[in-house]
Amino acid sequence: MQQVRHMGEIYEECTQCIAWMGEVRDDIALADADAAVQLLHYMIALSRADDSDSLPLPESLTDDAIPEANRALKSLSRLENAWWKRIWTVQEAVLPDDLTFQWGPLTLPWRTLMDATQTLCSSESSTFFAIDPPYDEVWDALIADTVWVDNAKIRDDEEYHMSTPFQLIHRGCFHRHRHGRGGSTGKWGGTPFAD
Repeated sequence: MQQVRHMGEIYEECTQCIAWMGEVRDDIALADADAAVQLLHYMIALSRADDSDSLPLPESLTDDAIPEANRALKSLSRLENAWWKRIWTVQEAVLPDDLTFQWGPLTLPWRTLMDATQTLCSSESSTFFAIDPPYDEVWDALIADTVWVDNAKIRDDEEYHMSTPFQLIHRGCFHRHRHGRGGSTGKWGGTPFAD
């Protein structure tokens, strides 16, 4: 029990934190979960490519696989994964210098998730990505969660650190604006604060 009181110090001192996100659920094929991770990497690579046409879609990301990859991402997001709701998530996500999600046998560095969601929120994202309505909820959740954690990392504000992503999201800190053909770009106005 004494160690629990020191967890904040422990997380602050560690250089690499591995957050256990649980096993890939039984109703999600491991190949679909892997495709979800590959989708995030592909989004980053596509946004950095000089010529997006020169970067082929990975074989695992067929038109049929994209819905299943999005379903797998949903199971990793706050919509379905209990990690985002645990009290120590704040310390585990915010305090260490580096965070990696361990999702069954798959690893997902925090920076990959952050870069992918920033790519989706960039003004150029509509050129590359169109998010269909069944999946915009998934991406909204992932974007809001990454914004919350990254903002908390740069703020030295105890009240902010102790708030949950749900408090921040539901207070309207994150606004999603749609534009043409199902594409979307995220905009957040101001720095969110907890009550």
